[in-house]
Amino acid sequence: MKLAEKISVLLFDIDNFKGYNDSYGTPGGRPLLAGGRQGDRDATSNTSGLSARYGGEEFAVVLPNVCEDDA
Repeated sequence: MKLAEKISVLLFDIDNFKGYNDSYGTPGGRPLLAGGRQGDRDATSNTSGLSARYGGEEFAVVLPNVCEDDA
């Protein structure tokens, strides 16, 4: 296994999601989460990176061998 020489980690969340979800309920919030999930998948396409939802509306993207400017 070769270790990455550099690594970038992106963390993001959907602003004001709790208020939206409280107003419109879980069925209303699902499309927003799906959009966030698709965004983190797109960020890792054609890479050895990985992405995950790690909280209510928080997402993480790990990009091995990607510098800060490219991330």
